[in-house]
Amino acid sequence: MTLHVGDTCGVIPNVVVPEVFLRNPEHFGGVRRGASRYGDLVLRHDRVVGMQVSSHSDLPRLVMPWLVEAHCHLDKCHTIHRLEDVGGNLRDAIAAQREDKINWTADDLRHRAARGLNEAVLAGCRLVRSHVDWGDEAEPPLAWHVLGELASENGNVHLDRAALLSPAQVVEQGSQIARYLASSGGTLGMFLLDQPERRDAVSIMFDLAGRHGLALDFHVDEGLAPDLDGLELVAATAKATSFDGPILCGHACSLANLTGDPLARLLDKLVRVPVTVAALPTTNLYLQGRCEGTPDRRGLTRLGELSSAGVPIVVASDNVADA
Repeated sequence: MTLHVGDTCGVIPNVVVPEVFLRNPEHFGGVRRGASRYGDLVLRHDRVVGMQVSSHSDLPRLVMPWLVEAHCHLDKCHTIHRLEDVGGNLRDAIAAQREDKINWTADDLRHRAARGLNEAVLAGCRLVRSHVDWGDEAEPPLAWHVLGELASENGNVHLDRAALLSPAQVVEQGSQIARYLASSGGTLGMFLLDQPERRDAVSIMFDLAGRHGLALDFHVDEGLAPDLDGLELVAATAKATSFDGPILCGHACSLANLTGDPLARLLDKLVRVPVTVAALPTTNLYLQGRCEGTPDRRGLTRLGELSSAGVPIVVASDNVADA
């Protein structure tokens, strides 16, 4: 791509920019083609400031921001070749992946995680958040250290590690783990489903995040049972604590169970707190909704309704070639 640069201004000729990335497409300039703007991209002080009409007639090139991978598992990726009889549902997948941990040496983790991270970079990602299964001890697991080494070695991407804890572990070891994350860098995460300790654990998570300045990330309601309440619990706790740090809630599969007034009430709670919902379609389409007969839902959260209500949404990969 040719960039004509002066002291303060540059032009990238003959490009197309999807309007979905633009706050004010008409003000941005150029010529509208379908759902995009076409023209020569104008930069000032290394920042895009708009577009001017282009005199070029050849095929334009697409320009868009770098991608963000908001939710993946580099510690688990590329293990499917050594897993048998995975089962095709969430609990069987968790069990199969747990059994595979006997193979998680430093060399194995580095080889697989580096492959996954490089794939993300080649796909255009420059910011990646990977969850890391914390294990049973308060001390960080081997995978945490290996991913930290990869993060420092790869200058093409920023890798954020999220400690993936169980509610019981948050109750028992959360304070120690949060102190470690605050000193070393990382995000405080938890797998929130139907565990009996979940209410106490969510309260502790918000307290620890507030005291240590940590972002929060929840695997929430990764199922289709009608009584899953994790997303509502997170929203209510965020409001009660006036927490203003970032909160990412991945999955939210059971939101598909709600319609009408119950859905509207929950959406109203979500839009009032700093919650972003991440849909993870590749994994949830595979793991959720397996039943006799034709499934009437497959684990996709209500992205359209969330977006219409003003709740920020993202779509991410989750699992890549694992159980």
